[in-house]
Amino acid sequence: MPTFEIPDGPTTIQAERSTDPKNPQPAQASAVYSVTNTSSDSVVGRLMILQPNVRLLPGEYWDFFDHHTPLTEKSLAEALLNLDMQLVQVIDRFLPYTTKSRLPQSPHLVRLYLKFPLAWKLLGKQSFLVATKR
Repeated sequence: MPTFEIPDGPTTIQAERSTDPKNPQPAQASAVYSVTNTSSDSVVGRLMILQPNVRLLPGEYWDFFDHHTPLTEKSLAEALLNLDMQLVQVIDRFLPYTTKSRLPQSPHLVRLYLKFPLAWKLLGKQSFLVATKR
């Protein structure tokens, strides 16, 4: 079984601040973590990603502090292909954006929702992608 080493902090952090003194902006930063397989076992399996789709949530997407990079199902698919991954499934509209709503959220209703892809087209605001190594 593979063993992974995940550092306590990011490998690199790049922060850029606006240079215009008349229009100061908060610094924008990105953090890159390096995850290393420390065993001789190879990694096999599937990478499954559920993420808000900025194309479907142009204003609401930015309501959370950790939403820095605007991603759609197409931009994320492109990133996975550039990492030599094989796309297994791409669903542009899958789950609603949040579970914080007036709608009931019982497990029975969630199962029912998942059985009706037409409901995904109406309520889905998050994309779901599945990829494997080539």
